[in-house]
Amino acid sequence: MTEPAVRTPFGAGGKIRLSKPQSRIVRSSKRFKVAACGRRFGKTMGVAIPEIARVVLKAPKRRGVYIAPTIQQARDIAWDTFKEVFGPYARKINESRLEIRLKNGSLIRLRGAEAIERLRGQSLDIVVLDECADIDLETAWNEVLRPALSDRLGIAIFIGTPKGRNAFYKMWTSAQSPEKEADWEAFQYTTLDGGNVPQSEVEAARRDLDPRQYKQEYEASFETLEGRIYYAFDRKFNVAPVEDNGGDLLVGMDFNVAALWSVVGQKVGDSLHVLDEVVIKFDASTEAMAEELKRRYTGDRPTSAWLKDGKGRHRLYVYPDASGGNRSTASTKTNFDILRQHGFGLRHPNANPAVVDRINTVNRLILAADGVRRLIVHPRCTGLIEALEGHTYKEGTSDPDKKSGLDHPNDALGYLICEEFPITAKGYSRVAVVGA
Repeated sequence: MTEPAVRTPFGAGGKIRLSKPQSRIVRSSKRFKVAACGRRFGKTMGVAIPEIARVVLKAPKRRGVYIAPTIQQARDIAWDTFKEVFGPYARKINESRLEIRLKNGSLIRLRGAEAIERLRGQSLDIVVLDECADIDLETAWNEVLRPALSDRLGIAIFIGTPKGRNAFYKMWTSAQSPEKEADWEAFQYTTLDGGNVPQSEVEAARRDLDPRQYKQEYEASFETLEGRIYYAFDRKFNVAPVEDNGGDLLVGMDFNVAALWSVVGQKVGDSLHVLDEVVIKFDASTEAMAEELKRRYTGDRPTSAWLKDGKGRHRLYVYPDASGGNRSTASTKTNFDILRQHGFGLRHPNANPAVVDRINTVNRLILAADGVRRLIVHPRCTGLIEALEGHTYKEGTSDPDKKSGLDHPNDALGYLICEEFPITAKGYSRVAVVGA
């Protein structure tokens, strides 16, 4: 599990032994790296310190920061190791401030995320956030650290053991999105991958812990929330870069005052491939949604680059919330009237199926009893993926929780699936298709 000694700019004899996974993280050339690792993987000595050393020892007057959830954790987890490794290169070690000033003028600081505001306005070359699942990443990264790296084009490393599907999980999944592949990279390694814990100890932990705890702590698995509605959805199997097959575009649409959602897919045999998503938040009107759909997918020059022919020859059908014939979000006309006037064909039942039926129908496409998955979602549909993974029932009930807003993309998907892939045809009375 461990590679021969890897030459680094620090440590005894200028070498340190890294496991292959640790080496892959450190040697990655990406500017921002997110690593989910099992307990005792060796996050501090095998990742944090090599990453910081690579920057602060390479050139003079560099600034590096190691951040733990609290200042006490920074002292307990890493301070002694930092002093041991960087001591030979230190001009001054400040015990009270947890700072090491190197002979080349570079500065290493250990900080706690509970006082992250103290780093606001500073210029940094590298930051390493450890135990990220316990850090408020929204504030620490977006408001403080990302701006602090801008003028020096600094780098950031996020490492930690998962704790459910919180902000750390969102950052890990976001690092895998196509639009971030140039600068970001995500890693996931188990405790055994780190090479610090023997197989016998891991097996003992497997016997002592419940399955969910074991997977989270030792396999670095982002365990699903209890009460998940779409419990079988798994991005390992239900998310893939599916391509346009040139067929009709099918649009599931949910009407809502705060935000309108549409999911765009194609039938592939008895499966549904979701290729794109559209959300209108700031002008949440059916008119705005219709204009956006036309801009992206129809006309002489559609703007969605993934369209196979790129010449606007796709036919587009909308599968809306059946209540759209009774009301409008921002017009005296009904939502159906607006969609028809824009030339879209409408496919919908006379009334929406019961919520439980819609959920069961979607779940069957996600994973049927025979083990076949017939719903595949493109990675670009980040909002839909988040909704399928995170939407839960209200505690102690069978009612979906609507406070999170995750119901809207799921509802849009459900309207499409119930119409095209119904468990039974009974109750699904399709209206005439307009503009077919």
